[in-house]
Amino acid sequence: MEHQLPSLRYFYIMLVCEVNKIDQEYAFKCIDDSGQTILESRKFKNKQVLFKELSKYNSSGYRDYVYEICDDEECYYFKILDKGVILLESSLFEDRQSVYDYTEFLKGGCMISHLIDNSFEEGKVYYYLTCASNLKFKAPLKINLEKEDGDFVGSINALNIFSYSTSLSEVIEELKNDIEDLYDTLFIEESNLSPKAQEIKETLNPNLVLSGI
Repeated sequence: MEHQLPSLRYFYIMLVCEVNKIDQEYAFKCIDDSGQTILESRKFKNKQVLFKELSKYNSSGYRDYVYEICDDEECYYFKILDKGVILLESSLFEDRQSVYDYTEFLKGGCMISHLIDNSFEEGKVYYYLTCASNLKFKAPLKINLEKEDGDFVGSINALNIFSYSTSLSEVIEELKNDIEDLYDTLFIEESNLSPKAQEIKETLNPNLVLSGI
């Protein structure tokens, strides 16, 4: 990969993941807020396998994989391998210490803010939420998006939450905040829950991985 990564700034931001279809196979890449590719995956035969691989971000699933680090002069990057197969490869880093620090950061999981699946041949694009500030999800939550009078309207029907703004990124961030508030209501306060609230709790609970785990 040709891009050069600045150093530690990237350890403190969430990346966006794009899913693309390439020659009848699927691959994903993680990009920063400027559109620069940070990590790029191998190709997968179907999206079910791809999403299973992506779920490892949320559950620290890369902790026990083999990290092959190239730290020759002017060659600072890493690959993640499973039985000799490259799963993920990074862009170039500025220095040796940054690449080591980044691999440790990656093992913690939940570095992807949300997914953008634009692999559909008919041009459809779907957005999925992978985590909030203090919560991780075992399976991405689909965001239903519409546009009304210049505003983006985003909703997660299973959790009965929605948000709207002229900015798509603000919609996603507000949905994250709403899920955090919902978690507090359902799991921390959890008194006198209505039947509907109890139903939402039972929907959300199996899909949660707390950030400390």
